[in-house]
Order: sequence, then structure tokens, then C-alpha cells
Amino acid sequence: MKIILFLGRSGCGKGTQAKLLIKKLNYEYIGSGELLRKRSEINDFTGDKINEMLKKGALPPIGIVFTQWIYKLDELKNKRKENSPDGIVIDGSPRRIIETYLLEEIFKWYEWNKVKFILLDISQEESTKRLTERGRKDDNIKAINNRLYFYEKEVKPIIEYLKNKNKLITINGEKNIEEINQDILKNI
Repeated sequence: MKIILFLGRSGCGKGTQAKLLIKKLNYEYIGSGELLRKRSEINDFTGDKINEMLKKGALPPIGIVFTQWIYKLDELKNKRKENSPDGIVIDGSPRRIIETYLLEEIFKWYEWNKVKFILLDISQEESTKRLTERGRKDDNIKAINNRLYFYEKEVKPIIEYLKNKNKLITINGEKNIEEINQDILKNI
């Protein structure tokens, strides 16, 4: 099974491009942010804590994030052959270097070795502009600044790690949506 993972600053279009790919290809979509937002709707301790953290622009502990991934990946691995997708598009993960290592282990476990990491590269200024225009409930200025700081501190080391292993495809994320999508399709 083919795996595509999108990386990039908040607002770079990871979700948009992931959803375009699943429309064009027989791929399943997994959005880390979407999984966490969905889990935050359950009114229990974990749901309330996730909701609280998302409003601040912070991430829950790795174990919480991974639990959501494992449920979804296991569900996909266990689908009957005729119902299974040709690939998986993962949006917004990994977000920490340890998640990168863990995902590599998980993909080996599930015997998925066709993995592509795609960086949708946009400037910090473009990210801020897009996020303020987007108007999602967790897109307040403090949360935006926290996410941009998090990207610099946590995601950039992932990008360097993947570059050093020749596992990263960098796409200019400041083009229009369809041009970006065409660039992605050419590279996968």
C-alpha cells in the first residue's frame, strides 16, 4: 500500500491537497487534526483535555495522538482486499521527530514500504495570512503564534531528518491549489 504524508506550516494546504488526492486516487484520508478534533467532541476527560489543548494551539501527548492513528491504520489494514484503498494520505503528521521514528516502525509493522513525505512549503507570513482568513475556531492569534513556533521548534528537525534520508519531496505551497496538486501528482 502507498502512503503519502503531508508536512508544512499551518495553513499550507495539507488538508486541501490530501482531499484532492483522495478524490483523484483510490486513497483513504487520515487527518491527524481531524482525528483529534473528532476525539475532542467526546465529553470525557481525554476529550475535554484535547479540546482545551487545541484551543491553545498545543498538541496532546504523543500517546494520545498515536492511539488515534493506530485505531485508524489497523482498521485500514484489516479491510478486505476488495474494499481496501490503494493508498493512504496522512495529513498533518508527523509533528515531532519521535513521531517520525514511530511512524517508520508502524509502516514496517504493517508491511507498507511505499512511503512519500511531501512538504508543502510556504513562508511564515503566508501561513499567518491564510490562518487569519480561514477563521476556524482554533485559529485565534495566540493559537496561530503557538503553531508557528511549534513548526520552527518541532517540525523543522523532521524536515532535516527526511532530507538527509532523501525521503522528502518539497512542493511550492504558495502556488494556486490546482498547480500544487499537479506538482504533487508528478512527484508521487
